[in-house]
Amino acid sequence: KIYNNEMSSLVDDKKRKRMRRRSASDADNVTVTEQPFEEEQNKTKRRRTSKNSEQDATPKNQEVTPQETEEEGSVIVEAPAATLASSFTDDNLFLSLPIAKEIKQALTEMGLVNMTPVHKEIITQGILGKDVYGTGQIGVAKILSYLLPAANYVVKAQYKRRHATGAMIIAPTREVALQIHALAVELLQHTEQRATVVMVGETKISEISLIKTTPLLVATPGRLLDHLRHTEGYFVANLKYLVIDEADRIIHKGFEEDMKAILKLLPTTRQTMVFSSSQNKSVEGIVKLSLKEGPHKIHVEAPKVPSAEGKVQVRRKREEKKREEKRREEKR
Repeated sequence: KIYNNEMSSLVDDKKRKRMRRRSASDADNVTVTEQPFEEEQNKTKRRRTSKNSEQDATPKNQEVTPQETEEEGSVIVEAPAATLASSFTDDNLFLSLPIAKEIKQALTEMGLVNMTPVHKEIITQGILGKDVYGTGQIGVAKILSYLLPAANYVVKAQYKRRHATGAMIIAPTREVALQIHALAVELLQHTEQRATVVMVGETKISEISLIKTTPLLVATPGRLLDHLRHTEGYFVANLKYLVIDEADRIIHKGFEEDMKAILKLLPTTRQTMVFSSSQNKSVEGIVKLSLKEGPHKIHVEAPKVPSAEGKVQVRRKREEKKREEKRREEKR
């Protein structure tokens, strides 16, 4: 019994020693495995710090995304590639124009199929990015002609709310501005872009949020100048397309000085169209301030009014035709 007790105690001692050795070896193993993991963590930290230092070293005007860059706190949109003249066809169909498919869908729903010569000439120059000076009796056809390239530009450039105004149309009166805005809304109905109008007669507070977030702007001169001077946070650095419609009427209503002030506040790197039915020194002054040298000129003559003698001859011919018709009926 004494022997067995001693042997059992020896076995227990051996087991205890083995357990201690195992625990010690496990502890050693843990320390060995932790060391490379810590080294990996240090490596990843070093990589992150190096990446952050590289990002801090990049200049502010470097391209951030394919569509926009950061410049002095404002988001600057990049213009899409210019449309080539070879993209146009010889026919007079709106659907043949190199424009966004959403705008083509809107034109189809509006029932617009064939372009007039005035449409085709102005739209072509607008899409090509040329300055245009239109004079004479162009008529209402010019509204669609300059609005279509404007809508196409903001769609293809993918303007966002933060980019503010990309295309601007200045109208002489409230009525003309509303007419232009209504047509712009129809052209953009299937796109993500929107149009807004700012003009006298509306509350300025309600216009502030819209003018800061809408790419296509229709405005009258007085209210536009007010926003440019006093609306905080409104910037026009992304303006690439400007239209001055009925410049002679704008000047006639006393907005010549306002227009000069507006043009000084707008960026010079833009495309501009000016339309005026009459020409004088004041209109020519606005043209020189707004257009680049050598703009594409379009002139439409007013339809010829017949003279008094011509009207008498037309009446006589009509009367003679009526008499002949009566004679024929009497003979029958």
